[in-house]
Amino acid sequence: MNGIENRLDSCTVTVSPPLNADHEIIDIPEALLQSLNIVGKVTSQGATFQGAEMIYNYERLLRQVRCFPSISSPMGCSVNVILFL
Repeated sequence: MNGIENRLDSCTVTVSPPLNADHEIIDIPEALLQSLNIVGKVTSQGATFQGAEMIYNYERLLRQVRCFPSISSPMGCSVNVILFL
């Protein structure tokens, strides 16, 4: 496998059901995103990450994505990760 085959261009994290801003928050590791030159965007549907990077670094990134209930709600959310190779 060469270096190109070991890289991803993007990754999508979905939450189900979609986030309710009054109840749930997705936290993404901004410092790691910046150090890897990956752009991250959070929406009510989840988060998207874009930037050519090694699969290993995307795995590091995904391990740090968290979905939390907001302070005003005990509800949580479930996170599904979809990798596009």
